Amino acid sequence: MKFRPLVILGEWILGRELPEDRPRADLYLPLWMLALGIGLNIWGIFMGVLTVQKFTPAGLLLCVAGIVIGIAAILYWRNQTVEILTPDTFRYTNPLGRQKIYRFADIRGVKRNKDSMTLILTNGKVPIESIAILTQNLADSINRQLNETVF
Repeated sequence: MKFRPLVILGEWILGRELPEDRPRADLYLPLWMLALGIGLNIWGIFMGVLTVQKFTPAGLLLCVAGIVIGIAAILYWRNQTVEILTPDTFRYTNPLGRQKIYRFADIRGVKRNKDSMTLILTNGKVPIESIAILTQNLADSINRQLNETVF
């Protein structure tokens, strides 16, 4: 597998093994999002060390921004998933780890945004980032419910 050290780190963050033969969920963010988060955290820490040596407001701002955005990227990569539970239901996990179970029958439409899409449901919304990876099974289930090819 490519980027083995990154995969090992991802497995440690997830607390479970990343299988090579199947995706970790039916909708998930790519591994480079984890790499971006780690890189931003390292950059933020580096800026923090420089700011301690010679205080500048810009250095402090860059330190805090790098760490906050890096943590957000890692949380998005780790948590934002959709998993099909049964042929009729799926579980959406938001970036903060909160989970909600929806039925495919509740899907009413798709709203297209500049950088993402949103599944409109009768009792909520499920955002789908443009960089997200969908399995064919999830795409077919959504398309079947909407009676059109969206994905």
